[in-house]
Amino acid sequence: MQRRSFLLSSLGPLLYVGTGLPVACGADAPARSASGSVTAILPLQSAAVGRQADAVRLGILEAARVGGETSPAVDVVSSGDEPADALAAYARAVRAGARLVIGPLGRRAVAALAQLRPLPVPVIALNQPEREGPLAEGFYTFGRQIEQEARQVADFALAQGRQRCRILQGEGTLLPRLAQAFAERWLQGGGEILEHLPQPADLAAMARLRDRLEALPGDALFLALEAEAARAVRAFLPKGLATCATSLVHTSTESLANFELEGVQFVDMPWLLDPDHPGVLAHQRTLATASPEPQRFYAMGIDAFRLALELLRARPHFERLDGVTGEIRLERDHYFTREMLPAQMVQGTARRWVEPTPPAKP
Repeated sequence: MQRRSFLLSSLGPLLYVGTGLPVACGADAPARSASGSVTAILPLQSAAVGRQADAVRLGILEAARVGGETSPAVDVVSSGDEPADALAAYARAVRAGARLVIGPLGRRAVAALAQLRPLPVPVIALNQPEREGPLAEGFYTFGRQIEQEARQVADFALAQGRQRCRILQGEGTLLPRLAQAFAERWLQGGGEILEHLPQPADLAAMARLRDRLEALPGDALFLALEAEAARAVRAFLPKGLATCATSLVHTSTESLANFELEGVQFVDMPWLLDPDHPGVLAHQRTLATASPEPQRFYAMGIDAFRLALELLRARPHFERLDGVTGEIRLERDHYFTREMLPAQMVQGTARRWVEPTPPAKP
């Protein structure tokens, strides 16, 4: 209880950016009542993720605009990168009377906030804690969920009859997690993992990879790679080998940039693949850039606010939301998950994948 009291009383300088309200910072900021509001805590000043945070901010405000006068007021609080910054911002939101908090965005900040017991105001965090497990009552997570994408890609490939797969994996912290998530789902679905292969380091290694794949063929290859590496490797893969990846390979809308990814299958959001989706039609594309990555965070902000409305309505059982980021469901332990749309690169363009119609019987 002492820790909670400290958090509610120790408040550092914060920047408030409210809808239609002037910006004020530090001790001279005017007192404001956020009664009945949704407060978004975002690292807008972060050098690392500030642009993503601002895209989320714009998405939240756009969803509130579409909601009209029936939507709660929105306050956006710019916090720093450190967990202590997010904790102080949350304490300020609680004191101001916020009904629900969206954020933070950083993984460490989310993990710190997830430790609060009890949680005085519900939270929809925009990332997952570093350690999985049951969450506090009122604490929900809704983020990019790139590992969930890998699982959905595995289901996608298995549904097409693929059985024997190789995994090509890059280095770092995220890519091994993608490879593991894909492999676990693939094995659960009855598939066979032939081998894990490292990302080729040079042209000679890529040539050796091509020779190996031609000599010991499987029927699928999963690329746990970033877009640039995937483009470089794709040119060396045997023709006809079914190749799949996550939305990490979809980083550009330029056909020339995507040309080398021809035929690669992945999953992505309705916001980027289905312009006729009702939720997509209802919201404006406020961002000046057409690049997929900031658009994903913008869409995430839209759906985060829509989820906030669902929680504030105090429905006894949340079932699903047909969101612009996918079909969202609330799983056990307060984790929101979403089913995304299957896609394929066709002539340099990401297109929603449609199952081929079987030929008519004679």
